[in-house]
Amino acid sequence: VTLQRNNDSISINFKSGISFTVSIKSKSLSISLSVPTSFRGQTKGLLGNYNGDKDDDFILPDGNTINPEELTERQLYHDFGHKWAVTVETSVMHYDDREGPEDFTHPEFQPIFLDEQPEDVQASAKELCGESLACIFDYIATGSQAFALDSKTIQNDADAVNLYINNS
Repeated sequence: VTLQRNNDSISINFKSGISFTVSIKSKSLSISLSVPTSFRGQTKGLLGNYNGDKDDDFILPDGNTINPEELTERQLYHDFGHKWAVTVETSVMHYDDREGPEDFTHPEFQPIFLDEQPEDVQASAKELCGESLACIFDYIATGSQAFALDSKTIQNDADAVNLYINNS
């Protein structure tokens, strides 16, 4: 493992070629992941199966597939996201005696679901953000235009990198 620091970011690079970059942006953390193409089709979980087909990324740990178009965001959170929760058996982390993943989670946490927000609130966010979901979510969650627009910039930068990678 190697660590590389660059201004407001730190990158963690593994021998496998996988790397994480964590950046401080506008009073928040931005996290990006880079996975070599040699892992294509070999992953599973919340980030999909990395086979280039976004339509089959919602596979549950038991192998069953769900269609996100048929579920509300709340249902996706509970019926998909929670199914991938880390347990002692699935964790790759080392914990002190009598500790485990449950000591570092907050099961009472409930995120904001965009599809449950009033239409006028969504319209106001879309007026500011266009179609940027990151911006829309952050504007509704925080009420801060600056924070939301920073999220839009981060998302646009990530999209540009992905477009470049996909065309290389």
